[in-house]
Amino acid sequence: MILAHSSYVKKVVFPLGTLPVVVVLGALITAAFGLLIVILGHALYSGRVEATAPLFILIIIPYLLLLLASAYVLSALGVYLRDIGQIVSFVVTASMFLTPIFYPISSVPPSFRTLMQLNPLTIVVEETRSVLLFGQAPNWQALAFLWMGALVALPAAIWVFNRLRAGFADVL
Repeated sequence: MILAHSSYVKKVVFPLGTLPVVVVLGALITAAFGLLIVILGHALYSGRVEATAPLFILIIIPYLLLLLASAYVLSALGVYLRDIGQIVSFVVTASMFLTPIFYPISSVPPSFRTLMQLNPLTIVVEETRSVLLFGQAPNWQALAFLWMGALVALPAAIWVFNRLRAGFADVL
């Protein structure tokens, strides 16, 4: 994303740290429409909206913070490693199959479940299902793990971005 806006780096005094935020917020808007369709579909099918649905905010906020952390690091690295987009594309595709999106985690052999539960996306997907579709309270321990990871990852990512930012104009 920094590469796409290289003129901001070279010619204008521009707060480059806002570019990853804009990308994540844009993705949030798209995801919100998809989520609205899921909630409406569930409401039409089951005849109700789950009482636990407001707890979804406790799941989405740390997820957004993790996405923002990823955006900061990847945008900074993308200036120096031009092919990182292809790597990210592969990783995203692989994560779709390594995260229980298309299948419940209960269908995964127990020996692999622990490994899969270390994936933050697994926590987000499973807990979102619990609160939005099944009317269950989230797994508070998993949610605490997600929050801790997000609260550590974001400041670290901003630090990496700011450290690498000094060389953006030279590389571009």
